[in-house]
Amino acid sequence: SNTITTVLNDSDGVYINGGAPASTTAVNNSFLLNTIITQGNSSAGVNLVGSKNTRFESDIFNTSVWNSYGIEMGNGRNETFTNIQIIAPSSDDIRMTEESLYIRNSSFQKTNTTVLSGNLYTQWYAYTNVTNGTVPLPSITVSEFRNTNILLIESKLSNSSGQATLLVTEVNKSSGSNIWYYEPHTINATGELVGNYPNSSTVNFTTTNSTTIHLALAEDLSPPNASFNGPASGPYGSAITMNVTVLDDLRVANVSFR
Repeated sequence: SNTITTVLNDSDGVYINGGAPASTTAVNNSFLLNTIITQGNSSAGVNLVGSKNTRFESDIFNTSVWNSYGIEMGNGRNETFTNIQIIAPSSDDIRMTEESLYIRNSSFQKTNTTVLSGNLYTQWYAYTNVTNGTVPLPSITVSEFRNTNILLIESKLSNSSGQATLLVTEVNKSSGSNIWYYEPHTINATGELVGNYPNSSTVNFTTTNSTTIHLALAEDLSPPNASFNGPASGPYGSAITMNVTVLDDLRVANVSFR
């Protein structure tokens, strides 16, 4: 946890150079709770060149003058920024070339970014609470479907408090003007195995950003219906097979008696 301030031109707040392409030396660096201020021209808050698996969390990048990007990246791979804030009124918030950059649960101007090559992913969290209306339900499968209910992206089991957190990709921006929005998402919880109806919520994370979703799974209280299938009669003392189909709103069960 530090405050880093630079005042000269060409003076980045944090500069990591592992060469190009991404090397095996500038790997797995982590930064937490830093405030980075640059006041000179061409002075990025963070400049990553050829690094890999860099992690920034809960940091502030404040660049105030021309050509001073909040985040500048070249040939970086799998770089992740979580809970950050970028303030870059005179330059791009983010400018990158090649590979992949993930911005999670963060404050920045998505329209103020330049991707010369590679992929920039904006991601949010879906904090999901699953109950039967009053009591938390553990071990419930919670799933994320992209573009409403088309593509299954991720599934997790709710914990002992009925909670599951899913990571949702809102948008992917690549070179040129290629932008893919993946909204809306449907968050679904299935309770059939414990006798509860499923429930889901459709969310547009472009509007909500990270958000808490409450899914109440109503209990199946209706009695099952049973149908019997077997021979109407048979010789005295002979064995017969009776098939029973038990059907309720959530499941079908087949039972045979002999």
